[in-house]
Amino acid sequence: MTIGMIFPELGSHYYNDIQQVFRHRMERMGFRTTLLLTDFDPAKEIRALEQLAVGPGRVDGICCVTENTDHIGQMHSIIARNGVPFVLIGGGEESHFCDSISVNHTLGAALAVEHLIELGHKKIAYIGEDNTIAREISFCATMREHKLALPAEYILRRTNRFELCGYLGMQQLLASGDPPTAVFAAYDNIAIGAMRAIHEAGLRIPEDISIIGIDAALTSQYTWPALTSITSPTADIGELASVLLSKQMEGKHTAAFQSVRLCPTLKLGETTAPPRTTR
Repeated sequence: MTIGMIFPELGSHYYNDIQQVFRHRMERMGFRTTLLLTDFDPAKEIRALEQLAVGPGRVDGICCVTENTDHIGQMHSIIARNGVPFVLIGGGEESHFCDSISVNHTLGAALAVEHLIELGHKKIAYIGEDNTIAREISFCATMREHKLALPAEYILRRTNRFELCGYLGMQQLLASGDPPTAVFAAYDNIAIGAMRAIHEAGLRIPEDISIIGIDAALTSQYTWPALTSITSPTADIGELASVLLSKQMEGKHTAAFQSVRLCPTLKLGETTAPPRTTR
């Protein structure tokens, strides 16, 4: 009666919210949960999977969250060899060997940028980090689709994470000779750090600079002003993962594996408005 959980980390609202919903539902069904963290390292994910699927450490089912795709073939081999019930969150199109759940992060980034464009912004910058490259790519593609300028200094991919990433990134943008009128932050923690830097510079949000994030975390509703964000359906991910895994363990699984892709939505707050020049 033990379920293995493999997560990259729990520092962000996104992963933490998923694990809480999944874990609570499995515990209500009578299962204990074992959590292994991998720090986004594919090699650690494989070792964790082997630990939970093989030998004396074998569990009754596994829920794995990954942001990598290069090692999906190795995951497939381990699961096929040991036959443990398995649900994968992430993994892209390569996860054809198991039930899988993903979020359309490309759409989420596009929604954020298009919201700013609809407000009249043309000078839009991006602040992200090494684990948010998919959102960076979508940002650039959306800007090009609308034929908007994309100077290199407006695309910041930092090695810092969370609020520090946004704080230092925003300081860098404000120190440039031509700061943007709006910023898309790859997730809410980054946006909150950027908001601090804007306030310290004596500027107003959204009167001087608009900002939007992704996750629509509970904390973001209590920033001042409340952060406009793109929802990540974390509760749905955790709930669906628990349903799919429990059906496998009960022998009620469908004939075919299911691949579910969830779509984010825009949640309006108070941090976005038309740029001053268009009011």
